Amino acid sequence: MNSPAERQLVFTLLQNFGDEYIGALAAPTFDSHGILYGSLPTVGQDFTGEIFQLTPSGDQWLYRSFYTFNGYNSSIPSAPLP
Repeated sequence: MNSPAERQLVFTLLQNFGDEYIGALAAPTFDSHGILYGSLPTVGQDFTGEIFQLTPSGDQWLYRSFYTFNGYNSSIPSAPLP
């Protein structure tokens, strides 16, 4: 059996979030059904962002904005999800 350093990893782009997001500040989390959740802050100083959900469906992933941070209801999303 190959060690982790010897194995070849394959990365697949699941979703392109565009230029308005700066990238995740915390690792995404899978639930027990294989659904991926993560947090993304937006570019700028307005403390906005979202919690997203990616659900596997055949050979693709379906994107849904799960919760939106508008700067008033809470601050920038930066923590991992439980």
